[in-house]
Amino acid sequence: MRISILSLARSPAALAVLLAGCAPSLGDDDDGSPPPGDDDDASPGDDDDDIDDDDVTTGDDDDDDDDVTPEPYVENYSAGWWFGNCAGACLGDLVFPELGPQVAYVIRNWDDPEDFLFGADGELTPEAHEELLALLAAVDTGLLEPTYGCPDCADGGGQYMQWDFGPVAFRSDYEFGDPPAVLADLDLFVLQVQRELTSCDFDRVQPQPCEPWEP
Repeated sequence: MRISILSLARSPAALAVLLAGCAPSLGDDDDGSPPPGDDDDASPGDDDDDIDDDDVTTGDDDDDDDDVTPEPYVENYSAGWWFGNCAGACLGDLVFPELGPQVAYVIRNWDDPEDFLFGADGELTPEAHEELLALLAAVDTGLLEPTYGCPDCADGGGQYMQWDFGPVAFRSDYEFGDPPAVLADLDLFVLQVQRELTSCDFDRVQPQPCEPWEP
């Protein structure tokens, strides 16, 4: 625990104890290192380097890991589309549980969102999975806007992307077919996977038994 020299100066008794401990012993400064307050032993919690203590205790500042705020862990990523003034196939959701390689795609209507008009799942190829992770890593969700443009205005449709950080989620909406530049590459990847799962023409998704879907 660091004690303020100013507070000790206000207590003559405490200051006398501090000065008495400055003889050559554990906690001295006989190595010639510059102050403040370093000593030349290797006790945990001391200050015998130029910065602070030299142990590996969590919370100090003498390694590369301490005092660095970790990036939030993304548990799931999903993307989809919707048309508000619509009948039939009006909204779709593509989900990558735990960031893939598994993927699931459903298309629904507004009348009964639990009744899937289309549903398929699959698995990304190893190369596509690496591509997905690289695209996600390139996006800083902290810099994204919750809404871009006017999604589904004038019945033009909207798209979304959502990142789930445990109990907290961040969603960004944008106009259908017009992603912001920062999401353009990820949007293209998502659309390609959606097409493959509905057309059965596989590239990023590993080939599997499939029936093409027609709205």
